[in-house]
Amino acid sequence: MVGIVGKPFTTVENQVEILGRRGVICDAGTPKTLLREGYYAIVNGYKAPFLDAEASRAANEDRYLEGTRFDDIYALFRFDRDLRAIAFRFLMMVESTLRSLISYCFCTAHPGTEDYLKPACFTRASGYLRDGRDFERDLAWMIDTLEKHAHGMVVDTTGSPAPSDVRVQYYRDVHGGVPLWVLFTELTFGNLKYFYALMRRDEQKAVCERVRETCGRMRSLTPQEMIDDLDILVDARNICAHEERLWSARVGASGEAGFSEIVASIKNYLTDDGDLALDEMLAKLAEDYGRQGPALGEVISKLGIWRGGGTRPETTCTSGRRHVDLR
Repeated sequence: MVGIVGKPFTTVENQVEILGRRGVICDAGTPKTLLREGYYAIVNGYKAPFLDAEASRAANEDRYLEGTRFDDIYALFRFDRDLRAIAFRFLMMVESTLRSLISYCFCTAHPGTEDYLKPACFTRASGYLRDGRDFERDLAWMIDTLEKHAHGMVVDTTGSPAPSDVRVQYYRDVHGGVPLWVLFTELTFGNLKYFYALMRRDEQKAVCERVRETCGRMRSLTPQEMIDDLDILVDARNICAHEERLWSARVGASGEAGFSEIVASIKNYLTDDGDLALDEMLAKLAEDYGRQGPALGEVISKLGIWRGGGTRPETTCTSGRRHVDLR
């Protein structure tokens, strides 16, 4: 049997030595930071903007741009953590809005308590805006997921029954059935994305119109635009929840949407007050970190986060969706 070639353990003293040998300026606080946060999380996750590509190729290992400090890399790590916190706050607001509006529009068309368990209440393969070849599988999976939550059949990773949300349990015990707006409290954002994709077209349009109405948008999104947004939003939400890198993330169905597209998708489901609050929090974050060094300032600039003051420049892109140039 071929043995596994493992990565040897490296002490924090060795880690500092490696960084110094590769051109990173460390100080007395570097070892404590590495112990507290982890070398892999900081260096491997946030070194890219500080690397000297030509010198790295020549040495066949990482080499850093002249003058790079460990504090520069750590500042990008902290910036991304704060960026995730802001994005997550507004993603939770968007998720709450969509839970409410999707369940409302579905139940308006299908008022029976558990109509969501009937395949006839959903679209057909020809109307499915995701890959039509997956329609039957996706619909079966969605109804099975809904049924397990509605009837208390969800199990945890050990195979034991998972406790239901107290609201779901109450409706199941007292009323003998769980309405969709209650059941939605147990579903993930990813579940919600597929539920919307499986809705009938007129109900999808109704959700889009309710978003326009309640959030004060200039026009309704199309169902396909909302599905594209949901692909981006669910990916971004998972990145934030699992503390993965957001500043360099590429998300969505195409895997090409960056941070500016994430912000644009979030803004489609915010009120004007929420929109302004998001801009102000991002601008303050950019201002706080942008002065910490030119490399970090360049990263922030590439993200499209505006660091100035005064009125935000705003345009409308060709799709009719609002686009704010935050730079």
